[in-house]
Amino acid sequence: MRIIIKYLLCLPLLPLAALPCVSASEKPDAPDMSDPTAVYTSAGMGYGTEGYNLKLGLQLPDSGDGQAHMISLEAKEGGDTFRGRYFKVDTTTGFAGSLDAGYNKDTAMTHISAGVLQTVPLSERFTIYPGLYLGGLIGDQKNIETGTTTGVDLAALTTTVQIYSKFQVNNKIWINVNPAYTTSLYGIKTNTFDLEASVGYQITPRLNTRIFHNNNVGVGNYNEDSYESVTRMEFNYAF
Repeated sequence: MRIIIKYLLCLPLLPLAALPCVSASEKPDAPDMSDPTAVYTSAGMGYGTEGYNLKLGLQLPDSGDGQAHMISLEAKEGGDTFRGRYFKVDTTTGFAGSLDAGYNKDTAMTHISAGVLQTVPLSERFTIYPGLYLGGLIGDQKNIETGTTTGVDLAALTTTVQIYSKFQVNNKIWINVNPAYTTSLYGIKTNTFDLEASVGYQITPRLNTRIFHNNNVGVGNYNEDSYESVTRMEFNYAF
């Protein structure tokens, strides 16, 4: 249960680190890598308390209608979890949507989710990105007596409400604070609050480094088994 909850929470939050962005006013050779609605081709790698992370983002051809698209692939926690994502953002309104699919080797579970978020600038330096995600957790249906797989089981339906936030300290340093609450609509019970915080530093216009820290805890039933604390450092490069 502890692994499943951590996996569900990581899906909406961890993909943003691989999504550097280009807006209508930005030059193609200088993307804003601090923007969590980012769309451009990139590669990243990192290491933390749960092992290594590898990720690749590929910007899709511009359709000319103000919509930017990308797909991303990621291996996390030393190769224990894998994720693929399609992301689309309207560069004029800041409204974005995504479709995610992930697999966790420890639980043999696949998680598929879809969600939306909206860019809301509150000041020149501070922006929030409220979002809502709905998902399904799918595993093998097994015969209790024989242990053989007999089909596919929908283990849970989940919803996550979260707010990404970015504070631009200067043109090289930014801070993200991203609270999220996940609960079950059906199936396996999940009632968890996660708080992710990170600090990013733009080394060059194409290369940055970020330090992340995540804390998540079961709401209403705190104990050591429901608590997770994860720290990692990563580097991202925009092509």
